[in-house]
Amino acid sequence: MRNGTRVKKATCKIPIAWQYVVLILSFVVIGESTSSAQQAVTATPASNSAVRVFGLTMPVREAMLGAARPTLISHIAVEEGDSIEKGQILFVLDDRVQRAQTEKAKTVAESTLAIELAKTKWERARRDWDRLEKLYGGDSASSKELSDALAARDINKIEYDLANFRHTVDSWIYQREQHALAEYLVSAPFSGYVAEVFKEEGEPVEQGEGVVRVAQLDPLVVSFACPLTLATQIHAGNILSVNPVSSGWKTRAGEVVLVNRVADGASQTFNVKLAIPNRDDRWIAGLKVYVDFQQGVSERDHLSSRVIEAQQTNQQHKSSPTDSKDESKGYRE
Repeated sequence: MRNGTRVKKATCKIPIAWQYVVLILSFVVIGESTSSAQQAVTATPASNSAVRVFGLTMPVREAMLGAARPTLISHIAVEEGDSIEKGQILFVLDDRVQRAQTEKAKTVAESTLAIELAKTKWERARRDWDRLEKLYGGDSASSKELSDALAARDINKIEYDLANFRHTVDSWIYQREQHALAEYLVSAPFSGYVAEVFKEEGEPVEQGEGVVRVAQLDPLVVSFACPLTLATQIHAGNILSVNPVSSGWKTRAGEVVLVNRVADGASQTFNVKLAIPNRDDRWIAGLKVYVDFQQGVSERDHLSSRVIEAQQTNQQHKSSPTDSKDESKGYRE
């Protein structure tokens, strides 16, 4: 207020339509800047970048061997850590009851007394029928006697056939008891290694309860969860370098034996399984290893690396005087 006079401030009013235009343009500018920022963060060159995946070596086969029926453990023929061959006896169960049942089944199966008895009755009934048939023709036998003789002949024939059938069934029962007796002598289903022994001699064991766990360590297998970016460059038959995380183990070559075509949607990975030769049993199951993949490698490069890895594998498995020196230093292949 100056000299008693109110002074109004000048204001510039912008039409509402222009305000909307300015607001829309600001959103467009902000959206473009945000999209550019996101592209700058996610757009990382991956054509030649290495991807490292980790896994654990596992036995190619593993079996838990136990008892087929409740009994006692009579003898354990192996210890934990033993190398075993296919067919080797691992443990023996108490088979006294089963052996008695098998002997009983054998006696019944080998007996032909029931067959001979039924055959004798049938032959007698057949002779009686023949005799009465002749007498009936001469009016010396009644029709009822002839009918009874015919029925007796047929019944005894059926009993003779039934005796033969029962003899066949008894033979099958004896075979079943023989197979059951063989289950008390437990042998190795494959060559490998005794991983664990759970029982001692004289202990009771229930049906299906484990006694010995065995594993086959040649070859070892290892599974890797690989990102989907590698799905087009990994194929069954590829040879890859498998590197132990621990420095006390040397690199070996592994062959891709499985490329799972069903990926895990949550993690965007797919499973790749490798087989690693282990004829010398120097590598163990449970060893943490890794494989480096080069993204964007051509199929030609794959084949070249496969040939090189195969040659290196052959050289590693050839026996040489330096192997014993390395072994004395604590290194393993």
